[in-house]
Amino acid sequence: MIKTDKNGVVLILVLFLIAILSVVDVEMLKVSNMENSISSIEKGYIFSYNAIKNSEAFEKALLIKDARENKYDSFFDIWSFGENVHTLNGYDRELFEGVDIDVEDECSKFPINYISDNKTGQTYRDILFRLLVNKPFKLKEKKAAEIVLSLWYWIDKEGVEKKYLSKLPEGVDNIDTSKFFASAVKNAPMDNLGELFLIKTIDSKLLYPTKKRPGLFDLLTTYCKSGKININTANRYIIAAVVPDSVSQDEAVEFADSVIKFRSDEFHKDLLKNSDWYQTKMPGFSDIVLPSGIISTKSDVFRMKICYKNAKLSVCAVEILERKKEKGGYKIKTVYKELY
Repeated sequence: MIKTDKNGVVLILVLFLIAILSVVDVEMLKVSNMENSISSIEKGYIFSYNAIKNSEAFEKALLIKDARENKYDSFFDIWSFGENVHTLNGYDRELFEGVDIDVEDECSKFPINYISDNKTGQTYRDILFRLLVNKPFKLKEKKAAEIVLSLWYWIDKEGVEKKYLSKLPEGVDNIDTSKFFASAVKNAPMDNLGELFLIKTIDSKLLYPTKKRPGLFDLLTTYCKSGKININTANRYIIAAVVPDSVSQDEAVEFADSVIKFRSDEFHKDLLKNSDWYQTKMPGFSDIVLPSGIISTKSDVFRMKICYKNAKLSVCAVEILERKKEKGGYKIKTVYKELY
């Protein structure tokens, strides 16, 4: 029979209790660390939310300030400073620590819903067709015509049947519209560009940008209600597409590059007020006349992206802002907002 010393039993019990207490302490420490971590994350999100709200209010104030100072929009305006907001004088820069702001003019893009406009639809359809067959996409004419027709059919089926089927480019008169869509045709203006996923004539690769070119998501808009493209902010592909068919594509591209170079010179910023400045102020292209009623130098809808980042988290907000003139001044309305 094994004899156990009482002191040994006590020692074993003490060690056992110490082991239990150690386990309990470790678990409590884990819980405490977890609670601290959760608290830190919550504080981080609260701080990021406040940073985004501050930046949002700040950019809205800049849009109103800009509208009061001048009646046209260009990249020299204060709203376009975006990520360089920290360089502005007279503002508390600490409010924007860790914040990146990017503001984009929605009226610099092609207003897709206007391809079904009763008065100017044909002009817009021609612009979209040129955008697709020339750089950056360089699609074949039949494919481009299918996309133009399917987009129009999606927005205004009746208008297409009456006005466009007989005006397709040569060689594309046998298009089967039943294969165009992944759902029932909407027959109404597009609310957002996500609807492009439902149009089967559009390869999804065309929607997204690559290292060599922008995507349709970058070039089209459903938000610019005026339907006018701001020549002061549009990119070279949009500008070249607006140039009429009577001008060769090479000359249209040369014209677009000249427009961008001219408007980028700060010495010319005060010449960008009127939409005919490319004729009256810019040398070399006085014979090119862009479609009247299509271009402008004024914008009222802007896309704002605000991101707050630190070592532990990243929070971004995307907003569509509409600037309206009302009695006594201007007002900024949030048309769309998304947090991620």
